[in-house]
Amino acid sequence: MNPGQLSSGTGQAGAELALAAAALRDRAVRVQSAFAAVAYPNSTESGPDTSLLRILTDALSSQHPDGSWGSDDAPRQKPCFTAQTIIMLDRIGITYHKPADGRVEALGPGHAVQQAVRWLESVQRPDGGWGEDIWDGCQVLLALHLCGYRAGDPCVDRALRLLRSHVGQNWPDRTSYWFGPSFHGAAMEVFNRYDDPAFAGRARNQIWEFWDEDAACFRSPDESNGQHAPAEWQTACAISGLRSFGTVSPTPERVDRASAWLVKTQSTEGSWGPMHREITGYCSLRAILALNRSGYPGNRDAALKGTQWFVEQYSHDGPLTVKLMAAAAVAHTRHDELVAQLSFYWMEEIGDLLDRYRSLADALGEQVQRSAGELADAQQH
Repeated sequence: MNPGQLSSGTGQAGAELALAAAALRDRAVRVQSAFAAVAYPNSTESGPDTSLLRILTDALSSQHPDGSWGSDDAPRQKPCFTAQTIIMLDRIGITYHKPADGRVEALGPGHAVQQAVRWLESVQRPDGGWGEDIWDGCQVLLALHLCGYRAGDPCVDRALRLLRSHVGQNWPDRTSYWFGPSFHGAAMEVFNRYDDPAFAGRARNQIWEFWDEDAACFRSPDESNGQHAPAEWQTACAISGLRSFGTVSPTPERVDRASAWLVKTQSTEGSWGPMHREITGYCSLRAILALNRSGYPGNRDAALKGTQWFVEQYSHDGPLTVKLMAAAAVAHTRHDELVAQLSFYWMEEIGDLLDRYRSLADALGEQVQRSAGELADAQQH
């Protein structure tokens, strides 16, 4: 074979491969740009689906280098917001499971959850708590359970001992603004999740001190003078706790009445708790989570209306806490839309690109082997 012929033949094949690679690169850039336009908060795209993805992407990208989420201006709130974001990410399928992964570095988005869990372990107080009060500690315990933590893990055991002591002492932290049936509801969720029915029952028995039979809601004693959080917050957290006993709560008729009260007190805009913006956000998120777990369409409709209120409140330049709460509301009530869009459009597009790149790589490998063989034959002659 003439070396010149070999050069001409391989050059033509190489040029064809180069053209195919360039076309795929251009397509990949277009796909990446389209995905960024949908998901990233500085996008100029608009529409309900794109805004949902933007909210979630913005929340995920606000994670601090140490693994936490939340505002540095309020460091005592960061454990609560970190736990809330872990729970939110689990809802859309971004998870980390400690027993399964051990201490191996998680890959992909799950690495963000692993970092958050490690941060939570590192900032636990000596008494076993996190954040501002025992309610925050309950949220952390619920998040850790999703990540595979169980009784026997040192940080879990310390936190459970603290929670049991609060229940056993009839709640020594009653001066907290957030104290009330919300604490009992959070405790019930934790004890049910960690298989402690005895203390879940004690918290359930204590909660009726705060039940308002006439109004059909839960209130803290000093709500009227602003010393404690509003009834919307207390009722929503109590409902979540009572529902944590199973598909049917121990007092289904009261849970139904309390849920109806929540629906009735929702504002025309979709929020709950007409107070300071962040307090309204906290109340609204808890009401959304409580009502979303209900099997009644009217309760679900109210939860979706509340989520839409968060979507409309969302601003990339707005308070970080509001953005994180908006992401949680979206993930819990509209996750099917997000999963469907990501799974059936972007994954299909990206999967097809990967298949084409793999075919191109196979063709390139065959061409290299063929060229090497032809070159060896030419040298022998």
